[in-house]
Amino acid sequence: MAKTTFDIDGYIGSGAYSRQFVKAMLKNAGTNPVQCNMSSLGGDLNHGIGIHDQFVDHGDVTSRLSGFVASSATVAACGSKHVKMNSTAFYLVHKVMTWEDEWGYMNEDDLQAVIDKLTQDKEENQKMDLMIAQIYVARTGKPLNEIVDLMKKNTWLSAQEAKEWGFVDEIVTMTAKQNFLEDPAKVAMISAAGLPIPTRKENPSQSNSNQNIEETIEKANNSLFDRLKNLIPGQKDNSNNNSKTNMDGTKFAALFAALGVTAMESTNEGVYLNMQQMEKINTALADAVTAKANLQTAQNERNTVINALDDIDPTVKAAEGHQAKIDVVKARLAAKPGAAPTGNDGGDGGAPSADGADWDVINNLPHNKAADEDLI
Repeated sequence: MAKTTFDIDGYIGSGAYSRQFVKAMLKNAGTNPVQCNMSSLGGDLNHGIGIHDQFVDHGDVTSRLSGFVASSATVAACGSKHVKMNSTAFYLVHKVMTWEDEWGYMNEDDLQAVIDKLTQDKEENQKMDLMIAQIYVARTGKPLNEIVDLMKKNTWLSAQEAKEWGFVDEIVTMTAKQNFLEDPAKVAMISAAGLPIPTRKENPSQSNSNQNIEETIEKANNSLFDRLKNLIPGQKDNSNNNSKTNMDGTKFAALFAALGVTAMESTNEGVYLNMQQMEKINTALADAVTAKANLQTAQNERNTVINALDDIDPTVKAAEGHQAKIDVVKARLAAKPGAAPTGNDGGDGGAPSADGADWDVINNLPHNKAADEDLI
């Protein structure tokens, strides 16, 4: 089955790459697969939505993104069945913008009319922002609030970032070194469209933050591999040995469970983990630290309770086990209220009774003696 290919390489809208143009391309393609090579800073949202819907209706459109893809071009691309993006490309989503041209001397009524018009435009933009955000949500599977926050930032995404967000399914690696910022025409087009100029790590005048992030990830991967390699029997550094070794699923059951995999392979060159796997390991380690802290807190609370029980009476302290200590306390509480004095009933004198009360002293208290005399 032949594949039909066409380009959207510029402004999206009437007189350029319009929805009518795309309609004609798709009609010529019939039911054949279609590839749209797209490099556009966007344009008319009406045409962007129209192209999106036509891609959805066709059902077998692959968009390949290159250069700078922004605004309504991203809306159109989201209608594709599959989206590829060159590793050298950039991707930008933002909130809807409308042209406002209000100027000159105005009285109170004129100002109110402008306020009313701007308020209406704002409300219309909010409706369109929500609709576009829902298109992005359907494409990426991300929560609506996260998509809206990204639209507010109005910032360029690298190919890898666009893939992590879910806008892109596949990254096409470009080996030739390219720097679009060296092309004055490209910079002028981006600036004229009111869009921010992206940064690239190839440009010496730009920050090396992206490179630092990549180096940090690589170091983390290497460090983790060194730890895993030391646990694998028979694994030694051998530059001449590139054979694969299956990691023991029984020995590394906890690691496999944390990563959500059933098997892993290792060579002398390393065990390579992607960002999702690194995040899973980091989460598992953080959970382990939290669990350990919670266990220590529980043990401290337990010791406090045991010490409090032991202080009640030596018989409690001598009892072995929690339940035995509790049984001793229950027995003492049950016996104390009903304990009868032995050896002295409190009325015939003699030594203190076995219950610990000195009845001679108690009976000789003035108020008790007065009470006895009244009874006699």
